[in-house]
Amino acid sequence: MKPFLAALALLALLSGGHALAQGVERSGGGASVVREPLAVPGTGSARETPPSVERSAQQGKRAASETPLPAVPPERAVAEGWELFSQGDFAAASSRFAQALEQGAGETLLQARLGLGFAAMRLQRLDEAQTQFQTLVDKGYRLPESLPALLTVQRARGDKAALEKTLALLPEAQRAQWREPVPIEPVVQAAAPTATPDGVRQALARAGSAPDARRLAALLKEHSPALERCADADVFLKIAQGLAGVSRQDEARSVLDRLAACPRQDFGVRLGVLYELAALESPAVVRQKLERYRQASPPSDPARAEALRRLALTLDRKEMGDASTSQARKLQLARDILAADPADPDARAALAWDDLANGRAAQAQRAFRELAGAFPKRLDLQLGLGYANLRLGLLDEALGVAASSGHADDPAMRDLAYQVHVKQAFTALDAKDPALAARQAEAARALQPGGGELAELDAWIAQARGEDAKALKTFSDRYAATGDKRFLAPMAQGYAATGQRVKAFETAARMAQDPETKSAAADFYATQKAPILAASTGTDGCCTNADTPQIDALGFVRSKTGDKGTSRLLEWSVPARYSWALPSGMRFTAGASAHFLSSGDAPQSPYAGSYFARVAGTPQRNALLTDLTVYTPLLALDVEGPYRWRLEAGTSPIGGPVAPLPTFAFSVSTPEWELAVHQKAVTESILSWTGLRDPYGSRSWGRVLRTGGRGKITFTPAKDWFITTGGQADYLWGENVEGNAGLSGNLSAGRTFRFQEAELALGAFATLKHYAVNSNFYTVGHGGYYSPDLLFIAGPFARLRTPECRTWWLDVEGSVGWLYENNAGAPKYPLGSSTAGLTSGQITELGGRYAAKTETKLAYSAKGEALLRITPHVAAGVFGGVSNASDYTEAYGGLGLRWSWDPQKAFWAPKELFRRQTPFDRD
Repeated sequence: MKPFLAALALLALLSGGHALAQGVERSGGGASVVREPLAVPGTGSARETPPSVERSAQQGKRAASETPLPAVPPERAVAEGWELFSQGDFAAASSRFAQALEQGAGETLLQARLGLGFAAMRLQRLDEAQTQFQTLVDKGYRLPESLPALLTVQRARGDKAALEKTLALLPEAQRAQWREPVPIEPVVQAAAPTATPDGVRQALARAGSAPDARRLAALLKEHSPALERCADADVFLKIAQGLAGVSRQDEARSVLDRLAACPRQDFGVRLGVLYELAALESPAVVRQKLERYRQASPPSDPARAEALRRLALTLDRKEMGDASTSQARKLQLARDILAADPADPDARAALAWDDLANGRAAQAQRAFRELAGAFPKRLDLQLGLGYANLRLGLLDEALGVAASSGHADDPAMRDLAYQVHVKQAFTALDAKDPALAARQAEAARALQPGGGELAELDAWIAQARGEDAKALKTFSDRYAATGDKRFLAPMAQGYAATGQRVKAFETAARMAQDPETKSAAADFYATQKAPILAASTGTDGCCTNADTPQIDALGFVRSKTGDKGTSRLLEWSVPARYSWALPSGMRFTAGASAHFLSSGDAPQSPYAGSYFARVAGTPQRNALLTDLTVYTPLLALDVEGPYRWRLEAGTSPIGGPVAPLPTFAFSVSTPEWELAVHQKAVTESILSWTGLRDPYGSRSWGRVLRTGGRGKITFTPAKDWFITTGGQADYLWGENVEGNAGLSGNLSAGRTFRFQEAELALGAFATLKHYAVNSNFYTVGHGGYYSPDLLFIAGPFARLRTPECRTWWLDVEGSVGWLYENNAGAPKYPLGSSTAGLTSGQITELGGRYAAKTETKLAYSAKGEALLRITPHVAAGVFGGVSNASDYTEAYGGLGLRWSWDPQKAFWAPKELFRRQTPFDRD
């Protein structure tokens, strides 16, 4: 602004010596948005533009002129207007300001309006003055001058309604002084200083209204002795202003430094010198000169003391708004300013920005809301309120600020709205709503088509939609271009989702070695069902201490319908296991189970074993074994990594009538597929599981093993849709049991629905089984297990699972379907026997056959398990199930306890408790 020394003096007089109302200036630094991660703008303090003395050479004072003034550029018209105003020629000043008002734009237009208001005030044209000042106040322009001037005019006019409306902009404590009407008296002009023999005043007047730099320098050189004597200080001040106005700051500064050192100088001139120096020098330099003057000439007049205090505040505001001022210094200045003027909006805004930058968003929001309400047209305050809402997660409110601020098209406000939409998009992704995220991303793109976050946001949306290849390419490109480690985690997920699991785990291993990405690596391991690797990486999530030793103790009962003494079965089992882990992702398990088996009371002369011998009246040699206790050991190794490996080793039951044989299972899997080979015991009856002694002979038979392989694979044709298919092939064999081959296949398809983080899968399934021979009988040579020639089941299913990483877990599923089975006929004694010495009846029995059977029915199956963490070290659970999807009905139920050496936060692999050595894991 051009000089306001006269204006400031005038306002000080008009307000009765009271401090000018503190106004608001635009932010000096503006908002600078940090792109990665989303953050609030920097805490730049608002910069107060100090009132300054006119920076152009002026003519000597003259009386009000009636001669029309020649047209000049609007900037020069404003400068000349202030020159005329300072000389008391208010009419001529008004004409110059009016000319600038008609032709000027931007800052020049506002300066002209301010000058026109002051001139109209002195000419008693109070309506015109009020109009100009009201416009400036509405625009928030130079409120330290325009607001007191408007109050002065309203008070002089007695316009109480308008006065009260304007007073609402002031603190309550400053309002009372303005409520008494005081008329504006014409200013009595001081006599012009007497010219000195040096004639510098006359020389400057002869130089014209706008002397050039060369002419000003010549005047300064010619009359330098007068400057050294401190004569005509007001004239030399005008010369210094003129030099500064034509970019000769060094010469202007030299003149001003000399004037500042002059003793016994007119207070108004000295104040003008200091203000002019404030525009050229750093606040620290001017502050030193001000303090020296205060110490040398302590002001006794309260009005002068107040003027010096206002100058000191101006210096503080200028330094606070300087971009080179340190943040700590800015905050100290803001506190000092508020100590002198508690209502200063710039200082309050500076502290509010600091609150926002240091996590005190709620405190910042309160301050910005109050400031923005008082000064609704200030962009920086509206931005502060918007960013405070953004930091607090009040995204709709932040967007509302951007839309209703009146600055919606301002780049800084558009950037705020852009960041809000980006944040809303990421929030939608967290809520698993990629459609909403895509809409928010498009809204952000409309504001900033080249926004740096948009490519990354699009990649996250693609990943949420299951477009893994697209997402992986974007994340890989961004990482290659920027080296930003944040992209490694989604890259690892992308590799895993597209089947590049080795690359995925290599990327995670690299992340695990870097403290900045270690936590993200642990999260990746957790999502890939590798809790030991997650724990050894140092996670503080639900996999914490997943590498701890554990002890499992279980108990369950299983009941299978059938004939007493043969196909019926009641099982009581008590498995116990101990496991320990290595940081490399391995877990070793050692365990054993005790099984009490019972088939009920067998009838006299049971139809089992070599029953053909009984036909001739041969007495029963051995009681049919219907109750026994057996034991099974278990050793297992689980290995986490790109592929999940599991190796089990054990035996068939120890303690039965047939010697045990080794059992094993070896599998490799990913979340999408599994391949396995195995040799398992067939547990459908005592005969198939442990074997029996022939009640009519000396042989034992049974103890059937299933040796073969299986596989399955799951496809996801679209997000949340799945198709799973699998198959199994086995060779079944045992002691004195006819060999058999079995094939089975299954297909299921459906969709997973998610609500409150739980998953509900709905779909349909079909199962097909075939065995080469029917061995579901109990005479010698048969294995006592269900082996239909053809079994087909189809129907709907449903499965509900709660999420892992909770302190409780639930998994229940059920299905119904139409079942068709065809059980082929079979020889009663498939291994045959010598007929020597047999009676005809025995030979007939020996050559007999079991009849074929076909059946259709409604089949059902249901099972479920639930776990609860009782203490950080102890978890308990229950499980159970029922099914009639064969020629018998089976039901089971049990409970288990797990003790962990180190405390656990949640269930990181709940399926591991009941899926081993229980009916959940048997054929």
